[in-house]
Order: sequence, then structure tokens, then C-alpha cells
Amino acid sequence: MNEMMVHRGPDASGECFDSIGRMSIGLAQRRLAILDLSPLGQQPMSTKDQQHRLVFNGEIYNFLELRQELEAEGDQFVSNSDTEVLLAGLSRYGIEFVRRLHGMYAFAFFDRSRGSIYLARDPVGIKPLFYYHGNNSLAFASELRSLVASELFEPVVSQASVANYFAYGSVAQPYTILSDASMLDSGSWTEYAVKDDQVREVERNRWWNPCKPTLRNVNYAVETRRLVTKAVHSHLMADVPVGVFLSAGIDSTIIATVAHERNPNTRAFTVSFESDVAIDESEIAMDTAQKIGMEHVLVKISDEEALSSIQDWFNQIDKPSIDGLNTFVISKAVRDQGIKVALSGVGADELFGGYPSFQEVPQLYYWSRRAAIVPPFLRRMLARGLTFYKPIQVSKKLEDMFSIQSQLSWLAAMRRRLMNQDELKQLGVRFDELGLSPIGLPPQTMTLLPTTSDDVGWAISVVESALYQGNTLLRDADANSMAHSLELRVPFLDQELIDFAHSIPGEIRFPKDGPRKFLLREAFGDVISDVIHKRPKTGFSLPIARWMLKQLRPLCEEGVSYLATSGLVDKDGVKVLWYSFLADPNERSWTRAFSIVVLGHYLKNLDTRKKLALANDAKVC
Repeated sequence: MNEMMVHRGPDASGECFDSIGRMSIGLAQRRLAILDLSPLGQQPMSTKDQQHRLVFNGEIYNFLELRQELEAEGDQFVSNSDTEVLLAGLSRYGIEFVRRLHGMYAFAFFDRSRGSIYLARDPVGIKPLFYYHGNNSLAFASELRSLVASELFEPVVSQASVANYFAYGSVAQPYTILSDASMLDSGSWTEYAVKDDQVREVERNRWWNPCKPTLRNVNYAVETRRLVTKAVHSHLMADVPVGVFLSAGIDSTIIATVAHERNPNTRAFTVSFESDVAIDESEIAMDTAQKIGMEHVLVKISDEEALSSIQDWFNQIDKPSIDGLNTFVISKAVRDQGIKVALSGVGADELFGGYPSFQEVPQLYYWSRRAAIVPPFLRRMLARGLTFYKPIQVSKKLEDMFSIQSQLSWLAAMRRRLMNQDELKQLGVRFDELGLSPIGLPPQTMTLLPTTSDDVGWAISVVESALYQGNTLLRDADANSMAHSLELRVPFLDQELIDFAHSIPGEIRFPKDGPRKFLLREAFGDVISDVIHKRPKTGFSLPIARWMLKQLRPLCEEGVSYLATSGLVDKDGVKVLWYSFLADPNERSWTRAFSIVVLGHYLKNLDTRKKLALANDAKVC
């Protein structure tokens, strides 16, 4: 299991074994050395009396303050690592110590005195934690491939996960893609007790939820600037050089400016694509870096370099998603520059209103409530009328929205839908038959969505954070950066900043006539140039659609063919989706076609790994 994750930690490897009765307990970790590069920071880490052990992935940004408090209580430390502080805090206070952590983390904590193993994740799930519990066994890991390598279960693909994947382009927690493997919910911990030669889950606790809006007597722009600045400063904590992903956007401009003020040695990295000037942000990024006096590195990627990365990306996909290739390519480019840690602007859009959904969903909510009183066929006509000049996919999505209950959070979720109901039916997908909600989400995920819409902006922010950010952006950011041994940090998802942002009433955080990211613009107006202020939201994206029609077509059709013969979906539906894209790539979104390509390659690689495991077993015998 540990060897399957060498890419996550190429610097060192550690293992330890223990037992309770006849039950064996093994902990292992791959190290990417960032804090305290000495052997004192290696894991698994144990207390002197061997009563507590820890394996931990991530960073605790307030570990120095926590260390001082623990020292005042009598704890002594031999390293300068946050791991030792986390171990000491858990040993002294138990799992409730997790509420005092500010950071990104997933960990397993073994408490011999209680005979328990605790698994925990940070509030929004920046770091992943997969697990399997069955046949009197418990296994957990940072990646699904490592869990499969335990050989404790047969890696059978879940039909419900496939349906959810096609609906949203990624798999929503707690689902993975495999029937017997789950993902621990973000902001949760769970306790497994080992007793009488049995391992049982005895308690599960979701310890964090978004704050509710509360009007306070503060200057919201000033407080936003203070907390963003504090978060960036804490995220620079490292014993290795830290870089910043710098684009032409507001988020990365703020992070770069604040980071440079704190540490002038911080370098900014901009990735540009040589053959497509439409997505080239290098000129604006270079101008930003020059104005703040920051060292800037421009990394240019050619068509050939990007295309050569795609096969590598298909081969390393741990859990299918249509949205991770950009991060994979960018992370490789930055890691090749010798950087181990990079700051990213992920999270700002969800917290401060960077998406069109903050303007569109309230309008959809208005019309859907009025459409609810008319018969279904009239709702479809209304949807077509409202989208008369839009592509057919937009019209179909609106028809689906108007066909469900007029709940704001449901509409916000469905706006993120990848495929419409007709396309899903072509693939043989039926949500109700698979135990999914009417909008294609796991029942457990539905409990995270707001049930009221007293504050529309807050509700949209919570939905975007829980779904697109939690299931797609953060999963893809972690998997595709760590594929190149690069740790990606996200200052906008600092817990103190998240709690503050969610507490701001919607009319202040997202004023009706204000621009997107109103509060960030107010808070950092002096560091955001007029060009960036006026620039529409964009992002680095590869010309995947163009490649799918030409250079990548053989590779794509290989994935399509594999999926069509998998038995998981209707093979004719797969072919219809693919050939519809080829016939009209402008009208038919490439993302739908790409989703079947990605899943096909994932299934092929999964089968290859299974055959390899069987072959290795045969050799051993």
C-alpha cells in the first residue's frame, strides 16, 4: 500500500506494526519533507511510552501556538515538526483536539489505551482520506489505488458512483468509484474500536459545518483583508522554498502580493500555452510581479509537452474526474522548477462570489417557483423560451431544473450538472434505481445542502463549496499536484477565514449590483490593477476539445470503446454521445464526451492493475 504512493512522498518512508490481542495493526507513511527536514520529523510517529501513534498528511498552520500551550502543560518536544505537536495534542486531549487545528489534514491516530483508531479530515476536505471497513478489517489511505493494493476487497465499480460521475463530472463523497471503498466526509472524524479480536466503528462525528450569517459591527472589507493576510502568512510556513501560482486573476494577485510582503524570496510562477494566445495570461501576470517586485518565472508549455502528459494523466487517474488535467500539467511544470510547495487561489470563488451561479441561481429560483404551478409540458416550453438563443444543452439543463422541486440548493447543485436527463437515460442511468437523490447525489451529500433559502447568497456559497469545490476542485488539486510530489496550499480555505466569510450576510458579501468578488475588490483595491479589475473571469485551460478532434482522437476512441464494452452503461448511448460531439463539437460540449473517455481509461487501468496483481500472486505461489 505504501509503495503505491511513492509520488506523494519520495523523500522517506516509514512503517510500524503493533497488535491488540490477535489483531494486527500496521501504519505507514510516505514523506514529502517540508517542515523539519531531519529524521525527527519522520512518520509514523509515536509517543515515548508507545501508547499513541500517528500517521498524518497535510499541514497544521497554527502548530507553533499549539506547541506553546502544550509546553505550558508539561509536554516536551524534540523536533520542529507539526506532526509531533499534533501527536502530543491528540494524546493529551483526545480526538476533540481536532477542533483547535487550523490547517489541511487527514490523519489516523492509534490510541492503545482505548484500543481505538481515529480517522479525521479537515473542515472542507482539502486532504483526502479513503477507507475500507469489512470482513473484520480496516484499511485507510490518501489514495484509492493504495486502498486497492491492500487486496482486502475486490475493486468492483459502483453503478451509483458511475451515475453520479456522469451527472457531475466527478464522484461525490462519501462515494469513491468502487463499491467497497468510501471517503471520510470532510469536517468529520470517526472512531474504530479494536476489542475481542473485532474492529468496529463505534462513533462518527461531523464536527464542522458552515457558520450561519450574523450581522456584526465590523468593517467587513478591513476584516477580510486582515484574515486573508493572516492566512497567506501562515501558509508560507515551510523549511523549503514556496512558490505562488500567479495568473491574471484577482485571487492569485492578492496571494502573490501578500506573500511577497511577508517573504521577498517567494517566487511567482505563471504557466502559458504557446499555441493558444487566447488563454495566455503571462503578460498581465508579469506586469503584476514587476509592480510588486516579485521574482517571476514564466513556464511555457508547447503542444507536444502537453500532449505527452495526457497519456501519463490517464495512467495515473486515481478516481475519475473531467477536471484535473490542467492541474496535472501545471504542477509538473512548477515541480520541474524545483518547487515543493505552491500557493493557489482555490476557494475564493466559492467564498466571495466568483461564479455566474451567484447571479444566475436567484433568477432560476424566481422562475422555477412560478413554473411549479403549471403542467410539466408548459414548464418545458417555458424553459425553451427562456433559452431560445442558447445551445441545446443549456435548454435541456433548464428543462431538468424546472422539472424538480423549487428548492434553491437543488437548483444551485443542478446548475453544476454535466449531463441532462436525456443523455443520462441514453447511458442507461436511473437515479432512483441506484439509491441516488432526484438530482443525482448520494443521500449523505444531500444532508450538506441548505434546507432553507433565507439568505440566498449564503446558500449558493455553501452548495458550491460542498459540491464543486469539495468533490472536484480539491480532489483534483490534491491528486494531480501530488502526482508530481508538489504540495498545493489554499490560503482562502483557512478555517478562520472560511468561518468569517460564511458569517457575513449575503447582501454584504454579494451585493445585488456589485461586481463578482465584491469584498475582495474592496479589501485589496490598492493591489488590484485596473486591467485585472475589468478583466472577465478566465482560467488556464488546455485546448482539449481541439485535440480530441485531432491528435487525441485515437486515444479518446480507445477509452470510448473500453467503456462501451464494460457493461456498466448502455454501449449505444456511449457511442451516441461520442459521435454527437464529433458531428457538432461547437453545439455539444466537449466535457460530456471527455467524461466517457476518462472513465473508459480509468476502467482499463483498473483492469490492468487487477490482472497484474493476479499475475504476481501466481508467481508467489
